[in-house]
Amino acid sequence: MKKSGVIAEFGYVRDNEWKWDIATRRPLLDWERVMWNDFLRLVDSSNINPEMVDSLAWTSNSNGLFTIKSFCKSAKVEYGPLDKIWELVWSGLSPPNVEAFVWRLVHGRIPTKIELSKREAIGANEVECPLCKENAEIVPHLFCHCKYAWTVWSKWCNVWNIHFTMPSNIRDLLLSWKDMTPKFVNGQVWIMCAFSFIWSIWKCRNDAVFNARNHGVEYLFDQAVLRLAWWSKTRWPDGRWAVTDIVADPSRLKEVQTSPTTMQQTRWTAPGRGSLKFNTDAAVQGSYGMAGVGGVLRDENAKILMYFSKGVGVCDVMTAVLVAINKALTIFVDSKWSKEYEVILESDNKIAIEWLLDHSLSPAHFRNLIYNSLEASSRIRCRFSHVSREGNSLADNLAKRGGGGKSQGAGILRATVILKCPGQPAIFKRILVFCACKDGNCRIFLLYRTMQLHCALFFLQ
Repeated sequence: MKKSGVIAEFGYVRDNEWKWDIATRRPLLDWERVMWNDFLRLVDSSNINPEMVDSLAWTSNSNGLFTIKSFCKSAKVEYGPLDKIWELVWSGLSPPNVEAFVWRLVHGRIPTKIELSKREAIGANEVECPLCKENAEIVPHLFCHCKYAWTVWSKWCNVWNIHFTMPSNIRDLLLSWKDMTPKFVNGQVWIMCAFSFIWSIWKCRNDAVFNARNHGVEYLFDQAVLRLAWWSKTRWPDGRWAVTDIVADPSRLKEVQTSPTTMQQTRWTAPGRGSLKFNTDAAVQGSYGMAGVGGVLRDENAKILMYFSKGVGVCDVMTAVLVAINKALTIFVDSKWSKEYEVILESDNKIAIEWLLDHSLSPAHFRNLIYNSLEASSRIRCRFSHVSREGNSLADNLAKRGGGGKSQGAGILRATVILKCPGQPAIFKRILVFCACKDGNCRIFLLYRTMQLHCALFFLQ
């Protein structure tokens, strides 16, 4: 058969009908005749009109244009539905390179040591698993049955109180993983978990092989959770949660919303009579960078009594949040309102509030900040409360201003001072200055802490 021939060379028109006349270069073998007859039946089903202009058309689509969607539909009709495993692999829930890797993994086409040994790239005595060093490195062992991999999978399932038996291969693992999605976790997020753990196991394996770095189970687990948090935030950036929220408490994964929802705007609510409300927040450039903190104290009439806004240097988000809370408590303890009013300290960081309510939940490296805040709160009437970000917008703006490197809301002005305190000489140890501005009226509060007493100085500009 002439490979470069056109259709006109393989037939002729007789009685206004096209007749195929295809000659082969050699006689066909018996097993080839079956395929040849199938081919002739296929081309006979097409109507050839020599008077029409030649053009390309995709018959599986009504407009004649080829699309991947129409091809998949026609393939399903002819060959049956696609295997469910490929719907998981190509779900678009992880980076493309990770999806491609999992596709190769399901096919068993990744360079494990056993496969490299078959190609004589390494010796037969060099095939042990680089993580556990106990068994040969094959795909089911490395990702399912290695004691490191099994411990990581089990630790993650313990977070959700799930018990399962590890399947014998990756294909069954992915299918069973989808079936055991917790009812309070979105299915897409749960599938993303499996991809994150598989990819993290492979990365740690490569680090052990090429860099001789043997990481423990805790490191592997933390890396998988961190990847999962970043992938989730990248895919659903409008969520009201932060990457650090998932890393600090993986169970908060249930808060990830994979579809846009209509959210009611939550406004700040005033405290009741006899109480004041101190809202605090922090702003950090990236997950670790220049940070600012801010806070605002308001009464039952939403009147601003004082606020603060300042930079706190370079730190992570949780540190900045706890610094903001600690600063607000320190300020209120030294204020004239501490004896008369209860203060409700609000933050939009739920984890920080939970740590303050139960300090045993906090990691060790945050304990000092937690204890300092609890010590300050024990000297006053104080309650801790969580608020949505929408209800904490003013404190958020103050924190962002503080993160710019300028300390707002603090300064010294010349004015007449009315001093009310006992007549003995005062020995000043520190001076705190606060400025609160609203509707053009500026009130300044100086709190002088002495060795024996607290002197409150109040004046107007």
